[in-house]
Amino acid sequence: MYRVFLADDEAWERKAMKKIIQEMELPLLVDGEAEDGIEAWNRLREKIRIFCWQISVCRV
Repeated sequence: MYRVFLADDEAWERKAMKKIIQEMELPLLVDGEAEDGIEAWNRLREKIRIFCWQISVCRV
């Protein structure tokens, strides 16, 4: 099982990504979320190996 961190400034986008991961029954566990790039980076560098990032994420 791979742990995944979702980062998007839109809560509905993060929710949709989680739903897709669950419905596809992928070997992924959503292990965290962030609303912007700074929060994501601070949390990512601590423990996450796979990172889904919107190309134009704010505050990076």
